[in-house]
Amino acid sequence: MDLTSEDFGLQGGKASMLGASGGRSQDRPPFRWRGDFAMADGMAHWILKSEPESYSWDDLVKEGETEWTGVRNHAAAAHLRAMKVGDTGYFYHSGAERAAVGRVRITRAAQKDGDEGNWVSVAVKPAGALKQPVTLAAIKAEPKLAEMALVRQSRLSVSPVSDAEWTLLEKMAG
Repeated sequence: MDLTSEDFGLQGGKASMLGASGGRSQDRPPFRWRGDFAMADGMAHWILKSEPESYSWDDLVKEGETEWTGVRNHAAAAHLRAMKVGDTGYFYHSGAERAAVGRVRITRAAQKDGDEGNWVSVAVKPAGALKQPVTLAAIKAEPKLAEMALVRQSRLSVSPVSDAEWTLLEKMAG
């Protein structure tokens, strides 16, 4: 699959994921790949969902940092494993509210969560409230976000956000 950096709102050249030999292309992009997403600065973006009745944005702000535990879906756990210190994300209230309400920063990479299975957790801290929440309805109404993981795989509690999606969500948040 050949992509250009312009596909991600970046300036630069062709970003071929696989070369003719099936390996990494020598025509490397001016950014690095993690999973299906290109990151200009090497950092990735995420959405972390929580039922506000169980753990809300206000709870995180009050505590100052928390361990993001209890994720028991293999795809969502894989996203936790992909997180690196310094990555950013949106704290998303699921349930009735269905809106991104704040920004978080990953402060510790994945470690084992519990004794059963191969589950992991990460540490997060608040990085600022959004000026205005970005609702799921507003996200679905924006055609440029139609392929966003939050829309396509709405049941996942942790999902990636591309640089282009992050930029647009930031504009929507005011």
